[in-house]
Amino acid sequence: MRFLGRWLVRLLAIVGAVGLIVVLVVVSVGWRISERLAEGIVSVPEAFVLTADWRGGVPEKAPGLTPLVQLGIDRGLGLPEALWALDRAAEDPRVKGLVVRTDGSGFGLAQAWELRAAVQRLRDAGKFTAVYADSLGELQGGMVGTYVASAFERVQLQPLGVLGFTGLSSEQVYLARLLDELQIDFQVVQRDAFKTALEPLVRDGPSPAAAATTGRLLDGLFDLLITGIAEARGLDRAEVQAALDRGPLLGTEAEELGLVDAIDHFEALGPVVDTAAGTDERVELASYARSEGFALGEAGYVVGFVHAVGPILRGENDALRDLDIAADSLAAAIDEAREANVDALLLRVSSPGGSAVASETVAAAVRRTKAAGIPVVVSMGDVAASGGYWISMDADLIVAAPATLTGSIGVVAGKPALRAFLDDLGIDVAIERRGANAGFNSLIDPWDTRARQRVAALIDDLYEHFLEGVSAGRGMDLTQVRSLAGGRVWLGTEAQANGLVDQLGGFVEALDVARERTGAETDDAVALQRFPQPRPPLAVALEGLDRFMRISADLDLWWTRLNAPPGLRFEASNLPSAP
Repeated sequence: MRFLGRWLVRLLAIVGAVGLIVVLVVVSVGWRISERLAEGIVSVPEAFVLTADWRGGVPEKAPGLTPLVQLGIDRGLGLPEALWALDRAAEDPRVKGLVVRTDGSGFGLAQAWELRAAVQRLRDAGKFTAVYADSLGELQGGMVGTYVASAFERVQLQPLGVLGFTGLSSEQVYLARLLDELQIDFQVVQRDAFKTALEPLVRDGPSPAAAATTGRLLDGLFDLLITGIAEARGLDRAEVQAALDRGPLLGTEAEELGLVDAIDHFEALGPVVDTAAGTDERVELASYARSEGFALGEAGYVVGFVHAVGPILRGENDALRDLDIAADSLAAAIDEAREANVDALLLRVSSPGGSAVASETVAAAVRRTKAAGIPVVVSMGDVAASGGYWISMDADLIVAAPATLTGSIGVVAGKPALRAFLDDLGIDVAIERRGANAGFNSLIDPWDTRARQRVAALIDDLYEHFLEGVSAGRGMDLTQVRSLAGGRVWLGTEAQANGLVDQLGGFVEALDVARERTGAETDDAVALQRFPQPRPPLAVALEGLDRFMRISADLDLWWTRLNAPPGLRFEASNLPSAP
């Protein structure tokens, strides 16, 4: 039976490997075909209207390296590509308008601001813009969706559609009483009062610092949304506020209040767009972006583009962590751009933070780039806070949207102690330790006085390095940095006022700054080149095959151990034999 089982594992590994090789060949061929398509066959009419589907929002980052992407089946746009294409469209005489479908969901607040700005540039250029929604939020909340839709010249809602226009709210669950009941002791060390990420685990309500931060952020965001909707729809703030207090709104009510222009099905929008734009030709935004060649092109000047999205982790990236910032991989991408001698580097950051050590790995790569004489410009997305700010602070110039959440200059650490909880469940734990702090990372016992002192020392050291890094990167006095730190979170507007960012804007504005920093003249061609450079899918997939074979070897070893005689079961790992 053991012999049969081992060969079954090996057979499955062989079948999987063969199947993967077939996929590799197909993907490689598909990549070559899609490459040819991108080189010459993608074309657009002489007059057309752009179309886009923003239901569920627009992802910050385009899909990673997958078989569907390589075959050209899934070629969706990330936010920077979409903004870039819309910016190009505003200056393209062939583009007569833009039609978007949305359900009002999935938009981050900074993303919403950037998309609205792009739509407004199209309108300012004389293009017709229209948006259609079956519903904007319904009962799920459509405040941000309404904000996005308000930028369009024509807003059309399905006859049974609802405008979920109800305001902003913040709801935070606090677990301290539950953890007390369960006899779980959660310990937290934070620097400083406003670094409240783990507070819900040790309190039964917000601290004064947390309550003040939440109220201030909600006030700022609410004002941004109400003002934007009022200005776009030609209404007074009082009228928008009154409509909000009536929400959710029926479509007919929203039309009467001036928030919607028409109530009808999507099919009825086509003739209206044809008449307004003077053409019935349609081109999908992703196809238009490919025809314009995002991140491609020959030019005398090159802006390198690196995209940093997600939590910041140590180590390298792979297909399973495409939306995480793996510090070694991100630093390597920045170094690759530096070694390619780009004329400027644009780093797009959308991250709530993560490991301080990983953040410093990336920040060091930014400093190496600056030391090589290459200007570095950061564009902040929805959030660039804590570690997200750490990797941004050394840039020559930081651009943030008004609704970007940034700052959070602070450090926090914590862990649970489960001994009493397990004891109450009748679970006993036998522990043997060597070393005074051997239980430092234990989830069974809490930190004792000695361990807590070491945690405090580590946290204090990280915090001081963070403060000194901000001081050096931003050219600010350390005392001033301390007054802005302590874990405080700022809106982009506030961060600009207090010196943590330099300019308000989005990806397009940051790209304009990067172009200027290259030294190019107004009429000089400037190319945008993404880093890391795309690799042939076969090379990437071979790495996957190597990983697969290592997993197969691990399974084989596991099966060997499982079926070994008891006295030999631990020999493979050089541990003492079982008694």
